[in-house]
Amino acid sequence: MSAQHDLIIVGGGIAGLTAAVRAIELGIQPMVLEKESQDIYPCNSRQSGGVIHIGFLDPYRQYRSLMDNIETRTGGDHDPVLADALIKNGWRFLDWLKAQNTDFISFNEQEGYRWCIAPPRALRAGVDWEGRGPDLLLRRLVSKLSNYGDIFCQGVKATSLIMENGTCKGIRAIAGTREITFKANNVLLADGGFQFNRKLFEEFIGGKFDHTFQRGAKTGNGDGIKMAHAAGAKLSGMDKFYGHLLSADAVNNDKLWPYPELDAVATAGIVIDSFGTRVTDEGKSGVYLTNALAKSNSEPPFFIICDASIWESAGRSARIPANPLLEEAGGTVFKSDTLEELAEVIGVPVEDFLNCVTKYNEAIDANKTSELLIPRSQKIMPYKISTAPFIA
Repeated sequence: MSAQHDLIIVGGGIAGLTAAVRAIELGIQPMVLEKESQDIYPCNSRQSGGVIHIGFLDPYRQYRSLMDNIETRTGGDHDPVLADALIKNGWRFLDWLKAQNTDFISFNEQEGYRWCIAPPRALRAGVDWEGRGPDLLLRRLVSKLSNYGDIFCQGVKATSLIMENGTCKGIRAIAGTREITFKANNVLLADGGFQFNRKLFEEFIGGKFDHTFQRGAKTGNGDGIKMAHAAGAKLSGMDKFYGHLLSADAVNNDKLWPYPELDAVATAGIVIDSFGTRVTDEGKSGVYLTNALAKSNSEPPFFIICDASIWESAGRSARIPANPLLEEAGGTVFKSDTLEELAEVIGVPVEDFLNCVTKYNEAIDANKTSELLIPRSQKIMPYKISTAPFIA
């Protein structure tokens, strides 16, 4: 195939499909290459919760408010050009989705949940994306593209960019055993991340690929990243990923992912390794914790430790809460009347575990959690582990 195209888009997720439909609206003829061949093909945006926000704030907020929020939440570790683009276009994206007959629902009074693509997933554990808002949105966008000819090509995997004198002139791809060349004035890479690529994961994140459950569509192989890098692009921010804490049982139980997340419980209590000692700062966020465990030098299993008070408060705080959904879905929860018994049940050294919990509780009492061996910040408030039953 050698015809000249205005725009080649790699990836049929929300980014790629939005770009394609918007291009048509602007009089630009796109072609989308999607490597999956199923009618309802897997992708992370299809399986997402469909909540649109900027750092848990409404994208319609004033520019300065949103920029301040990004700077605060990232600690200054962000690209100002990307932040500017996100703020200037977030509200425009919502307006555009509304024009595509997208319905929204607000979960609750929290600002971050103001714009959820309807219908939302049910308040239950396990996989629940088919027929939900994001899935239906992608189907509508693909259907709209079908009105403009064969411009949505499935089963076509992009392999490399065609570069001439430092300028991208198209893309090479394969469809089955056929090699195809697409000439294009512009190429947009929108094929997602690299989380399911073992080599890239171990190079940039760490050596725990087999212990890091893929809470998504398992389609992110970093093809676009590799193509761009081969063409001379510089990579940045590759050492972090978006993820949440799940029960280890999720590996063998589809009722335990993508929800319930265990973030709220972990950030209220502590996370320990098989030696009965804390492994990281629990006070920042669940996403931070997830990254820290994926990079930790400690060997799994890891345990979230809390007490009855935390379990009944933080454990019930999420929209799809760990308590009671984790146990109801078959997840393992250990409960004991004493910390000594809990240590024995989960198989960690009793003395080291007791010392860990004692020092943690004492640090909270003295308001000195920053002086723990592994300092505990208080962006998220810590709670003592003191009320039976004790839980892991």
